[in-house]
Amino acid sequence: MHTNINFYEHDLNVYEYLLTQLKNDLIAHHYPQIYYCNAGTFLNKERFLKQEFISDRIFVFVDDHFPEKEIQVIENGMYACIYLDDFHQEINYAKRLLDYCKMNHLTICGDYICEVLSELSIFDHHERSMFLRLQVPVSFEK
Repeated sequence: MHTNINFYEHDLNVYEYLLTQLKNDLIAHHYPQIYYCNAGTFLNKERFLKQEFISDRIFVFVDDHFPEKEIQVIENGMYACIYLDDFHQEINYAKRLLDYCKMNHLTICGDYICEVLSELSIFDHHERSMFLRLQVPVSFEK
């Protein structure tokens, strides 16, 4: 889903709002609830390389049986990944991921993806606990 909001300029509340919009859109199209989990965001390759955190694309993973034809396919391949459990640290960890790729002579060959692997609210915390995977497709330099 494309939005008119760059969620990197906002806090978790705006991200939650966008997730709700995405979920409502899926419900309106009568898609099964299984698609509501594993939400994520894209940052295009060029912006990731420049560390310009400007993105307005939020998504859910779907399977081959998803009825919608206008989907973006995420190619199989080698991905460099880093994991974190603090939504507010995504940009810092994305920078670490890029540094790792540079130090290990990996070529970035696609868009950066932030995927929510799991989330839950714990007791009296006011915001969700999220476990995130930051990933970018890579190839080895020659």
